[in-house]
Amino acid sequence: MIHPLIKYIDLIENAQVQVIHSEFHTDYEFISSFDPTIFENHKIYWDATNNYYVLAVLSSQKIQRIFTYKDHLKSYLNQYFNEFKSIVREEILGKNEKSILDYIKLLQKEIFNLKSLLDSKQYEAKDVVYTSLKELDIFLSEYSFGSFIRGEQIKNSNNSKIKWLGKVSELATLFSDLQAGTNNLKIKLVDNSRQELKKFILDNFVDENNLPFNHETVYRYLDNNKTDIKKSKSRIDIRKLEED
Repeated sequence: MIHPLIKYIDLIENAQVQVIHSEFHTDYEFISSFDPTIFENHKIYWDATNNYYVLAVLSSQKIQRIFTYKDHLKSYLNQYFNEFKSIVREEILGKNEKSILDYIKLLQKEIFNLKSLLDSKQYEAKDVVYTSLKELDIFLSEYSFGSFIRGEQIKNSNNSKIKWLGKVSELATLFSDLQAGTNNLKIKLVDNSRQELKKFILDNFVDENNLPFNHETVYRYLDNNKTDIKKSKSRIDIRKLEED
């Protein structure tokens, strides 16, 4: 079985990212990656002022797209991410829950080490690589929090959790309002990060069918800036009790 992080290890540890950087700045290598038929109606040229390639229409010179180094790097990282997901899903297929969680923890530790190594490097656009590593963590957290695995749900001691009979949007918005002070009392009552609140909800609550909530939905409704998805009907008022 291929190591799911092999491309990321090669990218950071073995400086493959420098090869990708060189490829982008060698025009014939970059341009050769396109389908040749595109040049029947378009041309690609290097804009030295802005350090990116421009795709323009031959007849009108109208710019249709620009290609930055970050765009080029992201195209590789998207490919790596898809390969990573495919390998992980194949590896955990048919495994028991403990084996899956042990495997996920091992990968999370390796991702942490890659982040630390990346911090010590002077690569251009390494923030793009760091974001990609964070996406790996988010993907793996689905399995850590007992979410869907190959269409089957893990039910891990859900009988001991609080059964929430309302909507997941109401529960997450309640905690978001307590954290941000956007509740009806306009008082900040919880001092935890969005990630910590998501973990608390997933670890301690299940829905009316005794099943875990979708971690992405919980995380979305915990975003204090997403006022467009937080309708008034999703908010739960709290009552302030006066001390005797």
